[in-house]
Amino acid sequence: MIKDSWVRVVIFALIISFSSFIIMIAIWVRKTFGDVSSEQLVFALSFPLMQTDDRIMFSFLKRVFVAFWVFFLIIAIWLFNKYKETLKPLIKRFFYLLLTHKIKLSCCFFILSLIIANQKLHILDILNMQSKTYSNFYEEHYTFLNTLDDPHKKRNLILITAESMESTYYNMGGGGDYLIPNLYNLTQKHINFSSTNNIGGFKQVGSTGWTIAGMIAQQCGIPLRIPIGGNDFTFSKTFLKNITCLSDILKSKNYKQLIIMGSDSTFAGKNHFFNTHNIEVRDINYFKKHKLLPKDYKVNWGFEDKKVFEFAKQFLQTNAQYPFALQILTANTHSPGYSDANCNITQNVYKNSIICSDKEIYEFISWVKKQDFYKNTTIVLLGDHLTMQQNFFDEGTNNREVFNVFINTAWKNKNVERIKNRKFSHFDMFPTILSALGFNVNKIGLGVNLMSKEKTLIEALGEDDLNTNLNLNSRLYESFWLD
Repeated sequence: MIKDSWVRVVIFALIISFSSFIIMIAIWVRKTFGDVSSEQLVFALSFPLMQTDDRIMFSFLKRVFVAFWVFFLIIAIWLFNKYKETLKPLIKRFFYLLLTHKIKLSCCFFILSLIIANQKLHILDILNMQSKTYSNFYEEHYTFLNTLDDPHKKRNLILITAESMESTYYNMGGGGDYLIPNLYNLTQKHINFSSTNNIGGFKQVGSTGWTIAGMIAQQCGIPLRIPIGGNDFTFSKTFLKNITCLSDILKSKNYKQLIIMGSDSTFAGKNHFFNTHNIEVRDINYFKKHKLLPKDYKVNWGFEDKKVFEFAKQFLQTNAQYPFALQILTANTHSPGYSDANCNITQNVYKNSIICSDKEIYEFISWVKKQDFYKNTTIVLLGDHLTMQQNFFDEGTNNREVFNVFINTAWKNKNVERIKNRKFSHFDMFPTILSALGFNVNKIGLGVNLMSKEKTLIEALGEDDLNTNLNLNSRLYESFWLD
């Protein structure tokens, strides 16, 4: 064996560099997005990532890619200079031991990088997803919808999904930092389901903590888990084709359906979901194609929420004669936050995005209330998930919940016992939205109509037990994906 052969040197350098790259990625993901679940990680890696906010991509390049190459160059320079006689005897001895055991040490460093990556990214959970131990949780708790009679009069629906909108923003840490005074005003005048007697929201349970997952949970009554261990699963342009979602029901009732969003719908496969479930998509690609935006236009994730609401107004002004279901997806409050130049209120970029989004959403809803079609239109405003912005809340902030408010519903009686002091999740929004439109439904998917006498799964099982069961494999759940 040739001592200090170049083969050993190259192997050593590659293992150390690759291990460092793994550690840098794991730390960056955790600092940027927080405690990312294994499902979210697998799902994000299943689709192109180039349609994200440019600032996020730049952060990755700066903190991971550039840092990696700097580290790699340092290793390379060290290797080429390891025999220089200017080194002090102690340092020479250190490097001698390092070079003597370089393969063993590099393998140990690689193992350490995998341990750190698992702590940050839950890598072992991804391997556990491959397990084929099944539970009967869905068979016991999932409710299929057989028939659903039309309400006495069909109501229009405007469903606004506000990025990372939490009821927690109303009074940050209890210290009087009121970031959403306008949305709070809506909760006082209309219906806000809450875990308390005041403003509140719903819990974020397993596999609902990112935008497409939150929307699917709210509109289909299930979490988003890709059955990657299933032999029959392959991702295609169909997306959960075997499950009935809100839009499928409204399609059967002859609603004109549309979603307007400022981002690229191909990100995270949202376009596949909308297309599979009968929703016309108008995203940044649509508006550029129809020359409503310049071809090179790019702000934040695509174009700003102010324009999203303007396009929504244009649609409503020309389609109010139909029973319509208009969805609006905002993006300004996605970490790290964006707000227009004329809405710079604080120096904190993310806090500013929340304050400005509160104002923009409220102004749009106020405009809708002045239109003739409003008298027969229900507005539902939901957050998609808890914010991923790191170090935004004071340490120890508890009881964070996702925002909700129901405006101008078909409900005649506002039973306070069913509205306040409830424990509920994304899943319960599905049947509750249908009920708000006048449909007679108590349970569908994993959700219950909050205006019914039924207990939610959190109320029946507890949040911890529900999360445990959601993490188990299910043959019924896997069947929702199969072509």
